[in-house]
Amino acid sequence: MERYDFLLIPGDHRFRGAEIAACIGCRDTGVDMEFDLPSELSEHLYSNYVDFDDMGIALRGLWSNGKVTLLFDPEQVDSNDDRVLERIASTLGSPVYHVALLPAYETCIFTKFDGQRVRDFYVSEGDVMTDRGEPTPEEAGIHLGPDTTAEDMKRLLYGLGVDLLAIEPPYLSKRFERI
Repeated sequence: MERYDFLLIPGDHRFRGAEIAACIGCRDTGVDMEFDLPSELSEHLYSNYVDFDDMGIALRGLWSNGKVTLLFDPEQVDSNDDRVLERIASTLGSPVYHVALLPAYETCIFTKFDGQRVRDFYVSEGDVMTDRGEPTPEEAGIHLGPDTTAEDMKRLLYGLGVDLLAIEPPYLSKRFERI
C-alpha cells in the first residue's frame, strides 16, 4: 500500500490555490504540474520538496473529486500547525482533517480541526501515541485504538467522501512562494 499523508477539506477547493497558499504564508506562483497517478505525485513531492524549500518554494499537492479536496504536505508542517489549520478552516469555511497512512512505519493518524482540535489520534506500531478528544461522528463503526489498521483508515476516509482506490486524475503539484 502507498503512503498517504494529507489534509482533507470538505468541498471543491482545487481552484482556490491562492487562498490556500495565503493560509500557509505563501503566494501561489501559478506554476502547476499535473500527474496521472497518486504515486507519481507522491514521488515528485517527496523527492523534490527539500530542493524547492531551499529556493523559498513550498511544494504541495492538490486533488479534488468535487466533494472533498486533499492537500498533500510533504514537509508535514501545515498538518501539525493549529494556526495554519485555523486559517484554512476559516478561509474555506469547513472543518479540516489530517489523515496519514504510513504503512512502512505501521502508523495511522486522524485529526479533526473545527475551530480547535476536536479529535487527535495517532498510533504507531500498535502503540497509541495520542488519543485526545471524543470519537467523532466520522468514526462511527470504526474503533481507533492500538489495533487500528490502514483498512480502518480507508473506511474512515470512505465515510468522508474519499475512496483511495478510485481517486481519478489529475493530481496537481503546486508551487507556493514563501513570503
